[in-house]
Amino acid sequence: MKRRLFLHALFLLFLFIIPYTKSFAIENKIGFSAGVLTGVPIYNSKTIIEADNSILRPNKIVFGSDFYINLIIVKEATFFFGGDFFSDLLWDSKKHSNHFHFSFPLGIKIYPNIGGFNVGISYVFGFRTDSIKTSIGEKNVEITSRSPWGNGFRFSAEYDFSHRSKSKYYPSLGIAWNRMPRGDNSFDNLIIFYLNSNF
Repeated sequence: MKRRLFLHALFLLFLFIIPYTKSFAIENKIGFSAGVLTGVPIYNSKTIIEADNSILRPNKIVFGSDFYINLIIVKEATFFFGGDFFSDLLWDSKKHSNHFHFSFPLGIKIYPNIGGFNVGISYVFGFRTDSIKTSIGEKNVEITSRSPWGNGFRFSAEYDFSHRSKSKYYPSLGIAWNRMPRGDNSFDNLIIFYLNSNF
């Protein structure tokens, strides 16, 4: 309940700040960023851990993408909203354990006057889908499932090369930690490394 109230309060803040921002119509106060990401997923779901461990010589790929809308109120603070897609693929010739994470962060980045360095905190809601092919006895079994929608949080540290520069098109490089509840007292911790283009 508290998390929902926080989300609603942050959304209302967006709505009230936009019309009253000085020079909003004069200067470019809205920016966009999009890019690619990779990282390290850490699960505490027994089903996923057992499925991953059952693949003895796995191939593994972790990749994804993101897109954000940025509301630049002042040079020291940026509100943002967007979406992340994070895929974790693990397989061999007979089995696979694939997981797809969909997240929608809403938060703020603070620039502590160290060039383009910023730290961010956001409220995140999202879910995970799983596609697992494993063996039970001598039979191969395929399992597909989706976690409930969860409300988590995200911390990030980033360097935005376009901040206070002559061009807004320079990229951003960052690291983030997403902690997402997935139901049944299980959590996913996603350590994410990303490279974004700004436009």
